[in-house]
Amino acid sequence: MKIRHALAAVSLALLAQLGFAEEAAAPAAAPASAGDLKVVQQSSLDGLLEAVRQAKVVESREHANREAQFARDKAQQGRLLGEIRGQRAHTASVCPRDH
Repeated sequence: MKIRHALAAVSLALLAQLGFAEEAAAPAAAPASAGDLKVVQQSSLDGLLEAVRQAKVVESREHANREAQFARDKAQQGRLLGEIRGQRAHTASVCPRDH
């Protein structure tokens, strides 16, 4: 989804460079959070390239944060599962079932 937003932003910026920005519609709503993509108009292709590079760095950082959070959550789930299995084994050894 972010790639589509980035492509849209690059397209809008290129249109602005070519002088077609007057016909392009402005974004309907402000970004919901600081992590959302912001459309910025650059005065040169070098400026546009730098803006794209900065957006890529931010997205890479956000992606790394999501991956780290996923790894922490997975580790926590593994610990909880181990605890429950241990409790279950203990209960089974203390109160064996007659079958």
